[in-house]
Amino acid sequence: MSGLISKDHRLPKILCLHGGGSSAAIFSIQTRKLRHALRNDFRFVFVDAPFECEAGPGVLPIFEGSGPFSEWLRDGQSEQQEAKQLEVVQAILDDVLQEQGPFAGVLGFSQGARIAAGLLLREEEQRLEDERTGICRDYLHFGVFLCGTFPAIQWSTPSPQSVSKSDVRRHDLVSTPTVHLHGSHDPWRMESKLLLARFFDPLHASVMDFSGGHNLPLLGSDTDKLAKLIMAVYRSGNDRNDPPPNPMDPKHLDEIKIRDL
Repeated sequence: MSGLISKDHRLPKILCLHGGGSSAAIFSIQTRKLRHALRNDFRFVFVDAPFECEAGPGVLPIFEGSGPFSEWLRDGQSEQQEAKQLEVVQAILDDVLQEQGPFAGVLGFSQGARIAAGLLLREEEQRLEDERTGICRDYLHFGVFLCGTFPAIQWSTPSPQSVSKSDVRRHDLVSTPTVHLHGSHDPWRMESKLLLARFFDPLHASVMDFSGGHNLPLLGSDTDKLAKLIMAVYRSGNDRNDPPPNPMDPKHLDEIKIRDL
């Protein structure tokens, strides 16, 4: 795992998950323009996927010799093998969330977006359970999905599962504010759109299309637009996560008295 160290350690953190056949170090370079645009607003923590593999789309020849490359999930695995893989991924991310947290948001590219979607889906379930039990904890305030692929990972108990592409059922939608970036020439554009349509509440999802492929925007104007969308969903997520007022708080009581006058 590697992270961009900010001069201001009070800045909120974003958990960054790279695509398949890449690495935390490579993703840090690929996001350098976006990180620069948000340098006064966030810190970025990059995590390496656990399974070594060949270089993924768009990695070579630019990052020739920059391995090892890794992925979050291996294709062509049995359900049992995939379940074990997801348990490994879940353990890694849970350790990061606990040891490096709290995190304001999660950002995933390509295969990493599937993992990020799984984290937000899991939090939707956790919120419902916490509401029933009265537990208050830190949640992710927003998510950013860059050229995501399909489907989302399901980390429902007792064990994590991946939703089959051939047998997709409608699950509870993510209501956490999110940004979804789609490249007009991305070969996986339809998967990005399907990820959005099947797993995210459209009332809380902001979509940005740009003239590009399976990559982050190269134009400064596109990067600035994406940065502004991220700031907007961050603020929206903060409002959503604000705790309800304590009815016995003196300030709240004063407000009640003023309204009653």
